[in-house]
Amino acid sequence: MHGSLIVPAYSEAENIRDGAIAMREITPLSADNLGVLIVDDRSTDDTQAIGPTLQQQPGDPRLKILAGQPRSANQYWAGKNWIGTQAVEVATGDFLLFIHAGVRPGSGAIETAIATAETEKIDLLTCMPALGKRVFCRVVSAADNLQSLSSLLRLYRR
Repeated sequence: MHGSLIVPAYSEAENIRDGAIAMREITPLSADNLGVLIVDDRSTDDTQAIGPTLQQQPGDPRLKILAGQPRSANQYWAGKNWIGTQAVEVATGDFLLFIHAGVRPGSGAIETAIATAETEKIDLLTCMPALGKRVFCRVVSAADNLQSLSSLLRLYRR
């Protein structure tokens, strides 16, 4: 299975460089199995300038930078769903993993999320930060109120 790791970024200049490096280091998955999309949501800081420099660095063909488009004047989009929607349109993965730019998941987190979704035959998996030495992952059913979920790593099956 191929996954797309989507990192929506709005004014994340303080986090984006270290976040991109961390995303490259936490998983050995190849470009055939994982793409990393950093999507800039028209940031007001230096995020837009940092993004292209990350993509120009040699060594990781998985990383792609996408400049977000302006929000439509006649539609209301709240939060990161506008930029996430744009990322989904270009993502190629069977699984879509959304993660906040400031989050640094542990080694193997991506593989574990995908394996859990495949093993449990689920379409949505939300993971919370580690509490002590345990990570809380919640299997979500269609009956759950998805808008009430707050997560740092969320995986969707296409």
